[in-house]
Amino acid sequence: MKSKLLLVFISGLLLYALTPVHGQSCPAQSDNQSVSPSGNVWYAYFYRDLNLTNYHARASIGNPAFDITLSGNYKPSPSTFTCPANGSNFSMRARLTHNFTGGTYDFKVGSSGGVKLYVDGILMIDEWLDQTYTVYTMPVLLTTGAHNLVVEYYGNKSTNRVSFAYSVSSCMSTIPTETYGQDTYWKAYYYDGKNFNTYMGEDWGSDGNSKIDKDWGGPTATIPTNACRPIAETFSVRFRLRKSFAAGWFLFTAGGDDGYRLSLDGGATWIIDKWADQAAFNMTSKAIKLTGGYINMVLEYYGNHGPNRVFFNYGSTLPVNLISFDGRNTGSGSTLSWTTSKESTEDRFVIERSTDGRQYNAIGEVKSTEAVAVPNGRRYSYNDRNAPSGSAFYRLKIIDKDGPEKYSAIVNINTKLSTSAKIYPTLLDQHKQLFIQSEKDHSQLQVVIRNIAGQQLLKKDLGSMARGQIATLPLQQTPLSRGTYVVHVFAGNELVLKQAIVMP
Repeated sequence: MKSKLLLVFISGLLLYALTPVHGQSCPAQSDNQSVSPSGNVWYAYFYRDLNLTNYHARASIGNPAFDITLSGNYKPSPSTFTCPANGSNFSMRARLTHNFTGGTYDFKVGSSGGVKLYVDGILMIDEWLDQTYTVYTMPVLLTTGAHNLVVEYYGNKSTNRVSFAYSVSSCMSTIPTETYGQDTYWKAYYYDGKNFNTYMGEDWGSDGNSKIDKDWGGPTATIPTNACRPIAETFSVRFRLRKSFAAGWFLFTAGGDDGYRLSLDGGATWIIDKWADQAAFNMTSKAIKLTGGYINMVLEYYGNHGPNRVFFNYGSTLPVNLISFDGRNTGSGSTLSWTTSKESTEDRFVIERSTDGRQYNAIGEVKSTEAVAVPNGRRYSYNDRNAPSGSAFYRLKIIDKDGPEKYSAIVNINTKLSTSAKIYPTLLDQHKQLFIQSEKDHSQLQVVIRNIAGQQLLKKDLGSMARGQIATLPLQQTPLSRGTYVVHVFAGNELVLKQAIVMP
């Protein structure tokens, strides 16, 4: 009997020892989690979950660099911990307000789990995913004075590691005055971030060739400049060229994946404006009548993960003045549309298609007698009902009444891509409102929001929505703390859009 009681007692001790500490009676501390201390020592706020919501306690770390390894029961000092945290399943938000001398700094964060770095509220490094320990570097240009730093981290392994350090960058520390290349070569100014956030350096085009067809090689490639070598994951670039043109009509073509836009007046207005994430590489053309003389051309581009390519070219046009040429996937095929000016003397158009952008074959013909009159000229269209599945390239072989022939710019259409809904903004503000815009008629739309752990936080039926209709989704009552969330939009049982949003 005594041996049985002893066995029960020992079993109870083992069960107590194996119970996670925060499962015992250990109330969360009442620390103000928004405090960012000045100086060199961080306040690290620890949470009992992976999404920075179930608060535990605060620790003081770093000087200001830190490199922390956590496992098992973690109880640092100094701290407000009254009991250890579970070092194998937690999240942390570290805050520091630190003084810098003006210049460019390389910020490095290392992580064996998800990690983010914010500088003055701007997300600079976003690697919120399970991973082996990896160090990420981001050069940031800072002014002299105090700057707010935030490192967010989650760890779900038996042993977890997170680190932070910074050093003065060897990159250029001041932003130069942007100037134009002259006549035969562009000047390119590179920035980290989609919206020209942090200056990285310059590059120059080839002398004697004002055409641009630049492919950086995907999001893991580095971009060579005269200063920094940024990663081509999220970046922006501004090409500038001052060039002389004769009087007459010219066809300007720009293309990209992702956002691109082209200006002929130094960036005051944009004759081509596709400043949004593009589902695939595409090109847009615009015919412009020039009076002759020098013009200041600006081509802007940004890459947002995935493939990154930008294109520019121009050429003089025939008496057939092609004002616009575009195309779209209609679901029942690919529809091409183009407009010519009133003065044009076209006889017919031969539509040519390619699946590789190199070898083209004629698939149809549209005669000038099929035009529809519009205020500025004549409008044509052609529907390719046998469009191939996937990506296809189209161009027009333009035949003038006087006999000469010329080709239009190229339009790319991808029939596999779904563009039936949009979500914005992706960075929520204090109003906590999300907007969903339908890109085509839907009989039933539904929105689901999940956190990074896959937990469903919101499910909302939007009902039927017409093309172009915008629905407002208030999120004030939805439990969204700082972090990244994934929004799913369903049409019936079909997922038509998956978009990440950030609550800063």
